[in-house]
Amino acid sequence: MLITGASGLLGGEVARQAAGIGLAGLWGAWHSRRPDASSPGQGSAYASVQWVQLDVTDPAAVLRMVQSIQPTAIVHTAYSKEGALT
Repeated sequence: MLITGASGLLGGEVARQAAGIGLAGLWGAWHSRRPDASSPGQGSAYASVQWVQLDVTDPAAVLRMVQSIQPTAIVHTAYSKEGALT
């Protein structure tokens, strides 16, 4: 499962819940805020989440990421304070 915006509040909670029920193949995508120890998606509850940087406004980057990791699902929680995503 690829979770966009996984370093944010909503995406971090999705990642935590998915990891908590033992889902394998979890990818947490971040763009403008790199996850750190204080981010929602860090700590032992998120040990199975693999972190990747992804700009969801770049269709080619999204396609490359999806082709590379081949997620079984995509949960899109990314947003931009600077305006709407296109």
